[in-house]
Formats: sequence, C-alpha cells, structure tokens
Amino acid sequence: MSTAPIRRRDLLRYGAVGLGAALLPLGLQRIVGVSDRQVAGLVVRQAGGGDFAARSPAVTHFDVAYQVKDLKPEVMPRSGYDATTDYYDVSMHEATADILPNLKTPIWGYNGKFPGQTIEAYKDRKAVVTFRNNLPAGFDGLTIHHHGGIQRPEFDGYPLDLTYDSRSYPTLIQPGHSWTYEYPNPNSACTNWYHDHAYGKTSQHVYRGLAGFFLIRDDMEHQFNLPKDEYELPLLFQNRRFDSTGALVFNDNEHSGVVGDVQLVNGKPWPRLQVAARKYRFRLLNGSNWRRYFFTLSNGRPIIQIGTESGFLRAPLNLPMIQLYQGERADVVVDFGGLAVGTKVILQNRSDEAIGTPMGEVMLFEVTSTVTDDSQVPVILDNTWTDLSTPQAVASATVRRIFEFDDSNGFWVINGRTFNKDRFDANPRYGTTEIWEFGGGSGWYHPIHLHLIDFQVLSRDGNPVRPWERGRKDTVALAEGDTASVIINFDPKKFFFTGPYLMHCHNIDHEDHDMMTQYNMLAV
Repeated sequence: MSTAPIRRRDLLRYGAVGLGAALLPLGLQRIVGVSDRQVAGLVVRQAGGGDFAARSPAVTHFDVAYQVKDLKPEVMPRSGYDATTDYYDVSMHEATADILPNLKTPIWGYNGKFPGQTIEAYKDRKAVVTFRNNLPAGFDGLTIHHHGGIQRPEFDGYPLDLTYDSRSYPTLIQPGHSWTYEYPNPNSACTNWYHDHAYGKTSQHVYRGLAGFFLIRDDMEHQFNLPKDEYELPLLFQNRRFDSTGALVFNDNEHSGVVGDVQLVNGKPWPRLQVAARKYRFRLLNGSNWRRYFFTLSNGRPIIQIGTESGFLRAPLNLPMIQLYQGERADVVVDFGGLAVGTKVILQNRSDEAIGTPMGEVMLFEVTSTVTDDSQVPVILDNTWTDLSTPQAVASATVRRIFEFDDSNGFWVINGRTFNKDRFDANPRYGTTEIWEFGGGSGWYHPIHLHLIDFQVLSRDGNPVRPWERGRKDTVALAEGDTASVIINFDPKKFFFTGPYLMHCHNIDHEDHDMMTQYNMLAV
C-alpha cells in the first residue's frame, strides 16, 4: 500500500483531529492514501507515485500559426453596467481546452476558458464581479485575488476565512456558492491579472487554469499613440506537463516548484505569431508556477519597455533583455519595422535553467505582411508619479523592516516562521513611508509580491537598481542569495483601506508551502 504526505497547509485547513500524526517536515509527513490519482482530469503525483520526469507528448515548435485575434484571450463580456460601475458574472467550472495537438485537456476555467477571459477596466470606474464556484460538490473552495489591484481586504482574495474588527470576511467559495468582489480600480493604466488564492492550493488551482488578465486603462494611455487593437496583445507565459491522454500532470509533493516541459503562451504551445512589419505592443506576464524568463529576440533587436507592474515608466527603455520572475509584468513594444516578409524572429528565454533546452524557445514571430505604421513610443511616458528613490524621499522613511526568505525544516519561511493567520509581521500606518529590506538566503530565487501597495526598488546588494526596476512595482525578484531594499509610501490620498493584506513568494509552490505572511494596514 502506498502512502502520501499530509502537509501543514492541510492541517490548517481541516484541523488535526483524526489524522493521528504529528507534524513532520515535508516528505516525511505520511498518512495512508493514494500516490498517483486522477482528480477531475488532473494527474496528481505524490510521494511514492509515478515518474514525474516522464515527458509530455511531443509538440513541434512553431508548427501552428496564429493571427493576433486568434492568440489574444477573449475580453470578458459585461453582464450589466450603470453610470459608475461595470458588472461581471463569472462561472468557475470544469471544461476542456485544445492545448496539445489532437488531445483534449481537462481544465478548471473562469467561464471555462484557458486562460481566463480578460477583464478590461477603466481608472476609477468600479468593476463588480460575482465569482460562482460551479465545480462539483466536494471539490475545493476557491478565492480570487486581483493581483496588482487596490481593494478592501474582503475583496482581495484572502486565502482563509477571517473575522477582523467585527467584520465578517467570506469563507472560501465552496462549490455551489458565490461571492461578489468590488474593485474600485484607482490604479493608473497597468497590466494586472486575477487568479485563485486558496490557502495551500493556489499552485494547483492556477496550474489547472484559474488565471487571466485584468487590464486597467486611463486617459493618459488613450492620449498616447501606442500600438493598439490588432497590434496590442497580452501574453501570458506558463509551462505545463501532460500525460499521454492530454491531462495535466501536477507534482503535489514538489515544494521547490512545479516544472513543466511544454512552453505555453496564452494556453498554446510554442505558437507562431504572424505579424506585420511594424510596431506591436505586448503585455508580458510571467504566470508560471516556477519558471523565470529572461527574454531576448533572436535577431538582436532591443525590446522597448514602457511599463512595469503598476504603470508606465517615466521614459521608455531600449533593453537587450527583459527579465520576468513569477508574477512580474512588463509592458513592451517590439518593432518589426523594416523586416522583409518571411523573416522569422524567435522570442528566447536565456535564463540559466532554459538555455540549451527546448524551453529556451518561447514563441516565433513571422513577418507575413507590410503595412503603414503611424504608432509612436513617446519620449516621455508618465512623469506624474512621485519618485520615492530621491534622497529626500528616502530620508522621510521612519521605519525600516527586514524580511529573510529561506527554508527551514522542509518549509519555506519568512524570518524563520511559516504563515499564521493570527499574526501580523508589520503594522504600517497611512501617511508614513517605510523601507523594507528583503533577503534570500536559501539558494533559491523568490519573487516577492505585496498585496494592495506598490513600491520602488532602491538597491540590490547595496548597488544601484537595474534600469527596468526604477518604475512602480508590486513584485520584486530575489535571485539566489540576493538582497533588495524597497521603499513604500502609504499614501492615504491614493486609497484608504485598512485591515490585513498579504506578502508572499510568487513561486506559488513556495507560497503554498508557507512562504507567506501578512501585514495590518492601519489608519493615520
């Protein structure tokens, strides 16, 4: 009889009564159970299970050609609207997706789509979204996080049910139930996303398909003459592993990070995108559970970065490489102008673990036409936001906090501690500025995401920050053994929501194995 691990996250979710086992380090926690099991179309590999190294069915790179309209995720239709608000109704349910050739892949999807439909919002116009859990009875509870969004705690996708300050927060949305989220969207134009955030299950739920873009637009963006419509495309980068039937394979016992061997872009493996010889705007999102991307173009042309997670840069950057860790986004322009019809350009991943492997190729751009291009990248983008990296801003910081991200006794920890819903590790107040210092001592890389707030990176290992990190961000990458200092202004003029918000590693397998904490946002 095979055995499978019981993890601390499951003890917290279901309690220890009847389990009859003490909490042991990961890989040593055992109860009687199945090792490989099929769970609603997902092959879950656990301790004692099948060979996770088995390869996915072969896929020929760049075999299928797509036009922008075919690769672009659908825009979510509104269920209604009024003078101030757009309304949406979203079903989370089982479906199948056409991912691998001639195979159907069972997925969980927002409105049954993989990836989810894109929510397009406008600055200061509220979006009210009812999410309905239409999974079969007995399946997982769900919660939704608008990643990059600014919203009250009860609408932020808290991973557990919580009662705080006499306000009742929702429990996880159980099958057959729903919860309505309110998003006020005070953000500047930016590239956000939404995904499941259930405690201990985020990795598996996102892996199944519960993720999609959430784009916010504003008047400034509309004044620019950037590429738009059929020349603008959000790109979600993920990697997955499949069995011979097309089912997703998920290693439930791999707390270092789930690694796939099929590269997906908007749910399609190694796509070939047909483009015209002109400029395109791409919204890049690393939505992978584990993999990082160091993007370059095979023809050596620069990639023009115009924005980070929280909005436009002050001025565009011509970069030879775009580095994206999990959860990070980059708003970029790629210029195919002057290239002859028939030219092919590969988007490459030059990260250490991808070089020399099939994952070193991501997608192919094929020039198939010439058109007139009147779009422009402004010399100045957005210089209206406050630069917190100035000596005056740094001097105004009244609190400095230190957070170490490491592993301990089989868990991923922050300052030596795992997640505890009854503990706050910071209590910042509106009207103040703080500096938070992050250290990664485990030999792994950790992209650190803060809910609610954005920040600026001040330094890395005491050195000046890299050019693309000088903008407003909500996720900062810690490479192996790296340190980073960020400055945060808790500005009550921008928003004023109090209560619990999260900070965690966005290697979501690390998050699920407890590299997460929370801070308590206090009034002035």
